[in-house]
Amino acid sequence: MLRQSINIKMSVQRILLTSIIKEKICRSLSFEEAVNLRDALELSSLKCQIQIDDRDGQILFLRGINDNTIFTYELIKKIGSKRALVKAAEKGYPEIVEILLANGADVNESDQSGKTALVQASEKGYLELVPILLAYGADVNKANKVGWTALMLASESGSLETVKILLAHKADVNAVSDKGYTSLMLASMNGYLEIVKILLANGANIDEAIDSGDTSLILAAEKEQPELIKILLTNKADVNAVGWAETTALMRASRKDNSEVVKILLDNKASVNEINRFGDTALSIASKNKREQISKLLKFSGAH
Repeated sequence: MLRQSINIKMSVQRILLTSIIKEKICRSLSFEEAVNLRDALELSSLKCQIQIDDRDGQILFLRGINDNTIFTYELIKKIGSKRALVKAAEKGYPEIVEILLANGADVNESDQSGKTALVQASEKGYLELVPILLAYGADVNKANKVGWTALMLASESGSLETVKILLAHKADVNAVSDKGYTSLMLASMNGYLEIVKILLANGANIDEAIDSGDTSLILAAEKEQPELIKILLTNKADVNAVGWAETTALMRASRKDNSEVVKILLDNKASVNEINRFGDTALSIASKNKREQISKLLKFSGAH
């Protein structure tokens, strides 16, 4: 009798509506039946309490059958509630994230790559999601499988507001990835001036180096970021730090066709005659790459 009511046509009388959707009756329906009933009655939401036993064996209760809960249900049945939270965060669905968290999903659960919901939301720059996850106790410093934290990914993607929120919740500004990258390096490589400023203001180690030895300044020179290089040098970055293959920021810049970067480094007392592992100087690198303007600048500064 009850299941027959699910097939009520659109012409159902109003008086039937109030009796069918009472919570005590709604509880005895499966999720699919409740959705069918909602659709048959042309409702935007059906006030039910539905129990879901997901793939992980965890029981969730969803109140109200609407588009968000339908999506949540499908997600849970497909991949389980643990990974469902990370997936919902990756897609940027705050309502669904809140449904899952309110029903007991682990806020610090990670997917196969080690990414938590907070790491996903920070990487994507979902400003509405990040505070929700932090309010539910997300570990702000939990890293993925290669050691990248939420702050690192927000710094790399250029999400300034996300960076601010994470730092306000005591994100480790000097956390280091498996290969030695820090948030400052990632922001420097990508030219995010304001993020670099706020990271430095929060105590970022300016001369931290990756495994190869490259510092934020060397990486910024490699990526031809003149304004960012100025900020780093103003904050006392070591202009003569030696990185991969014993190359300096000046050597990296001399290979590029950007005389502005070379001039900034020279004005800040970059050593012009350092020799790298291959026996090259900044001048020989510029000459090999036919950088005539840069070669002139180097010679004027005493290169030989």
